[in-house]
Amino acid sequence: KRLILINTLLIFLLSGFVSAQETPNIKVIGEATIKAVPELMVFQIPLDATNESYEGCSEKLTANYNALEKALTKAKFDSDILRTSGFSVQENYRYENNKRVKDGYRGQMTLTIETDYNDESLNKMIKTLASDAFNYGYSMSFKLTDDQETELTEEALAQAVLDAKSKANVMVKTLELNLGNVLHIDQSGQVYSP
Repeated sequence: KRLILINTLLIFLLSGFVSAQETPNIKVIGEATIKAVPELMVFQIPLDATNESYEGCSEKLTANYNALEKALTKAKFDSDILRTSGFSVQENYRYENNKRVKDGYRGQMTLTIETDYNDESLNKMIKTLASDAFNYGYSMSFKLTDDQETELTEEALAQAVLDAKSKANVMVKTLELNLGNVLHIDQSGQVYSP
């Protein structure tokens, strides 16, 4: 689950408190935590290939990409969910009798798959990636959609303001004063993934 934590600092004017030097006020921090299930899942898949030639190495990486794209389409995923980030082919070396010897080429590519999160999609994706043909390993994370993050941030902000106002009311009631207008608002927020 993702958490959105919002801190809101409200400075209220107090009436009923008299001071010749400064405007009477109190500072209150309101907090809110919102929990939500992210609507997106993201898979990172590192591909690795070796070959004696540069072209052969590049072709192996491309063939692996094409095979995964075909398997995703067969599993009823749109092919546009598959993206590449990073593609490199470099000379590969090994050490033999304390000498560095060229040993063909090594290529690397990272594939990213981002799609809607639900149990059916998650199971289909894991089943597809668990195939012996794709024995690359992968990492998986979850992500809020932009709309979801905006909605949850607004909800957390509203709750933080209400929390600050409630705390301020308790303080002034205890002091037998009246709560005035808000003089200043300072807001900060963070998104956490436990």
